[in-house]
Amino acid sequence: MLIGLLLGLLIGRLVDPGPVRLEAVQALPEGLQLRFDREPALHQEYLDGAFGMLVQAEGRDQQGELRIDGMPVRWRIQPIERGLLVNLVAVRALRVQWQGEERDGSWWMVLEVSPATP
Repeated sequence: MLIGLLLGLLIGRLVDPGPVRLEAVQALPEGLQLRFDREPALHQEYLDGAFGMLVQAEGRDQQGELRIDGMPVRWRIQPIERGLLVNLVAVRALRVQWQGEERDGSWWMVLEVSPATP
């Protein structure tokens, strides 16, 4: 019985791929490109013109600035207890559309940022 339990735990550890990892971030003229080792679960939200996305993945704290239609847009990727928090903030309200696809053994997400239309 004990051997069966240990064997089951061993197989479970071999099959479990572990947490999703953010491998790279690249600023693009129209937004951000994120590369993960595989597809993460996520939740997005707008709050007072800012955009936030919780990605269930691991990664390091990163930040930068984009220029979208001449408007400065600050971005930050911050590890929190439940994953990675991706924030985009500007003086004017933002509209963010994202697309994801599997390519070259990784999962790529592009966040396209533009000013929100009133």
